[in-house]
Amino acid sequence: MAGVRKISISELGPGIGNAMLIAVIIAKQTPRKITSKKNPGTERAVWSFTLRDTPYDFINASYWGSVENVNSIASGLHIGDVVEVMNVKVNMRQGNDSEERFQPCVTSPFQLILSENQSTVQLQRPVDEFDADMYNNLIHLLHIPTKAPSSFITIADILASETSTRTEFVDLLVAVARVSPVKNIKTKDGRDIECREVTVLDQTNSNFPIQLWEPDVIVQSGHWKPRHTVLFLADVRLAWNNFHRSMGVSICSRTIITENPDTTEANVLREYAFSAPIAPSAVLDQMANSISDASAIRVVMSVQQVIKKASRNMVAEENFHRNSEDSQFSCLIYCFVTDLDLDGVSRVVVTRCSKCQATMEDTFQGMCPNIDCPVGSGAVIAKPEITFDIRVTLSDHTGSLPGCRLMDKNAEKVLGCTPTGFQHLTPEEKTSLKWNLLLERCAARVMVLKANSQRQVPLISLLSCDPADPSEVAARCPRC
Repeated sequence: MAGVRKISISELGPGIGNAMLIAVIIAKQTPRKITSKKNPGTERAVWSFTLRDTPYDFINASYWGSVENVNSIASGLHIGDVVEVMNVKVNMRQGNDSEERFQPCVTSPFQLILSENQSTVQLQRPVDEFDADMYNNLIHLLHIPTKAPSSFITIADILASETSTRTEFVDLLVAVARVSPVKNIKTKDGRDIECREVTVLDQTNSNFPIQLWEPDVIVQSGHWKPRHTVLFLADVRLAWNNFHRSMGVSICSRTIITENPDTTEANVLREYAFSAPIAPSAVLDQMANSISDASAIRVVMSVQQVIKKASRNMVAEENFHRNSEDSQFSCLIYCFVTDLDLDGVSRVVVTRCSKCQATMEDTFQGMCPNIDCPVGSGAVIAKPEITFDIRVTLSDHTGSLPGCRLMDKNAEKVLGCTPTGFQHLTPEEKTSLKWNLLLERCAARVMVLKANSQRQVPLISLLSCDPADPSEVAARCPRC
């Protein structure tokens, strides 16, 4: 266009006119209605968004106009769109401006003001080879975090943090573990809004929920793939979550989401997420398998004491979440095995995916049924594992612990055979093996994953089960 000069964000300054800026939208907010000061009784609207044109240069912009016009412009442009902006007003940012607290942190000392009558902002598409190179360079910026790649904290750091009345913002690097369906919620003032919960993980926690309320972010999250999508979340709001009774984070107007960041840290997390245990039972199994010497567990508890410590306590749950070590404990129980089905209809040996540990049923003909797993999706070929998966009931004079998990190598030690060897036993041999343990006084060492707001029942894994010395039982067994 004649007389129009193309500039970059770094070249912006007060008084620049008749200029054109091409950049990519990296964040956007929901338009807000504002009562007009010039024309009392009428409403105007403003839409705020953030633009970027280099790894180092990004700026906030506000588009003002009638409610209909602003809603039309905002609904037609999305995060990841390359736009052409013309006839803007460039203002110096005011550090004490209350609006600054609700906008993303940017590198430019200026802000852009656009108006319905004077400015234009429209979608930009490449029309030739030169434009295509520029367009692809701008799209690549969507994978470069707006903060230092190592500035993030871990989920464990959040759960361990103290509650505070101050508004705090933190950066997170997480992988998507699960994307829940969109829910419709009616607000207190009668509005119908949508929300979605996304569960994320890192190397310190595999089940951390984040609530999404922004419509564009909800749509964006529909494309996230569990175990594949990694997110760098810049400036999420740290707050106490009353429902989960723990510290949590929320996506807010300051947040910039970088999908699949092009960083070393993100690549390491993505590799971890491919095979990380996500389900609580998988987490417990991994912890149980990591115990090299169960005999070192010397803390003696009765069944009733285990139930009391493992059950959810809303009063103490705040402290439970602050210390990740408090989410599980191990102990020694002098007890009897009162239920162990090795020769009946219960499942004893299973075939699992070696990557995600999903059970491979016969109907899948040895294929992983989890499409989010690299094996299930066909991206990786891996030999399945044959392993024990047994449920045991432990009982003493105070009560019973049904459904204790006897898994993998620990089951091999307790039973004295491998899964393949067990499959070759005759029914009579399986019955004999069962009665070697059933109703015998034993010293059982267990690991317990406590109940919480997301899982009402504790999970228990049997680490070892040895014959109990009567004199030791008499001296150490709790009375209650």
